[in-house]
Order: sequence, then C-alpha cells, then structure tokens
Amino acid sequence: MIKITLDDTMEDVIRKLSMGNVGALTALIKLWKELERDNPLGFAHLLKLHHMAIYGPRIWMLYEDVFGSKIAPFYYALKHNRLEKVIQRVRDLRPDFADQWDYYIKEEMK
Repeated sequence: MIKITLDDTMEDVIRKLSMGNVGALTALIKLWKELERDNPLGFAHLLKLHHMAIYGPRIWMLYEDVFGSKIAPFYYALKHNRLEKVIQRVRDLRPDFADQWDYYIKEEMK
C-alpha cells in the first residue's frame, strides 16, 4: 500500500502515485501542471487519487483509455469529484476495461 505523508514533496507524491509506471508519471505531471495553474492548492486534488486508491497502471488507463490522452477531461473529473462515476460508467460499458482494472487492483494489493 502506498503511504503519502505530510513531509512528502509534490515530486514524492507523484512518484508514489505513479508506482514507477511511466505512463502514469506522464499523466500525473500533466495533471499537476493543470492543477497548479488553476489552484496553488491543487495538491489536494491529487490526493483524491490516493484516497480512491488509484495508482500506477490505473492512472495510465484513465488517462489513455478513458480520457483519450487528454488531460482537460481527466482534470475536470478529478476536480469536480466525478472520477468515480466515470470509472463506474466505463466499467459498465466495457467489460475488458473492468477486467483489466480489477487485475491491477489485485496486483497492487500484493
């Protein structure tokens, strides 16, 4: 399980959330730039991913497969607390996505 502390820098948080997944790292850096531009306290929005236990490959899946490599809709869903609804909708419509999503949850728990 990922542990984010109050002593972590933004770089630490991004590194931990990415779990070493380069795609997730790319998405998180782009997301952070959007958050920072909009709100200096954007850090709190990134912590929503941690709260929802969305890490590494699943961040990449959201960025690539759900939001089509576009950071604006990802940012909007995260900022406006719609990410869980988006994930559930995609899971309902695409069983292949749901299977892969669940696989990564199990891998993260190891």
